[in-house]
Amino acid sequence: MVTVEEMKEYLKLEHSEEDSMISGMIEAASSMVETKINRPIAEEEMTDENRWTVPKEIPMAIKMLVAYMYENRGTGISKDIENAVNYMVKPHKLWS
Repeated sequence: MVTVEEMKEYLKLEHSEEDSMISGMIEAASSMVETKINRPIAEEEMTDENRWTVPKEIPMAIKMLVAYMYENRGTGISKDIENAVNYMVKPHKLWS
């Protein structure tokens, strides 16, 4: 969904020392978004029954979360970021 290279470009990072940390942040943010929308976002996790076209707001929400995690290590997610992410992903939530 979002690669380390895409995230480094978004963060304007040129070094590789924190690649594994960024990868972990991407995984955490992706999981958070999947939980919020109640559906998979990674192609390899989709089945014929739950396949869908992931809209551009989903990777953007992941990038916003990772950027916040990267820039505010050791703190929780702010309400402003949480509200922005919710606003972006809520229209794509699968209500079951």
